[in-house]
Amino acid sequence: MEHLHTTICALATPPGEGGIATVRVSGPDAYGIVGKIFAPVRQGKSVADAKGYTAMLGHYLLHGAEMDECVALFFRAPHSYTGEDGIEVSVHGGTAMADGLLEALITAGCAPAGPGEFTRRALENGRMSLTQAEAVMEVIAANGRQGAALAKSALDGRLAKRIGCIQTTLQTLNAHLTAWVDYPEEDVPEPVSYTHLRAHETKANLVCRLLLEKKKPPPPTPPPPP
Repeated sequence: MEHLHTTICALATPPGEGGIATVRVSGPDAYGIVGKIFAPVRQGKSVADAKGYTAMLGHYLLHGAEMDECVALFFRAPHSYTGEDGIEVSVHGGTAMADGLLEALITAGCAPAGPGEFTRRALENGRMSLTQAEAVMEVIAANGRQGAALAKSALDGRLAKRIGCIQTTLQTLNAHLTAWVDYPEEDVPEPVSYTHLRAHETKANLVCRLLLEKKKPPPPTPPPPP
């Protein structure tokens, strides 16, 4: 996981014209890098001393020149999307200001983030499960309310929790069966009844159904009334 030692940045809002453009920065040097290119409006304020879940008004600098007015939102590890130190800097929407901010960050030491890299880091840092990581794209791509609700449920971790409970039960049963078969001389109690084993089989099948249900595409959004 050598890539976790780098600090990355990327545009977090759709490219093009809009009200604001937000660039996300994440990694061990996030505060140091942003501190090089962010000039707070209020004297005495500094990026290095910013607490998590706070905001700061300022300007970003490109090659030493003061550029657009911007707002920085600060997140301290592990209480961030990725579990790392993170900062989100918002400038006026449009290609010029967003590209200028990205150029300033990369010049200061950031690496451009790859596709899905913020979510990948959240997964590797234990901030979300695999099913939650998969649900992020599903929430973004959902067109209808039902599809969005299903994706949101997975993102909240409900699917992972249900599967986790079943997984623990099956692992315990597997350990019991292994000990009973491999060490008959140890007087390991006989496994549970046939009915109990069938119940465990039902739980295993439930896991498959839950995963298949998650992969099933949502119903199409009905057309608007004429």
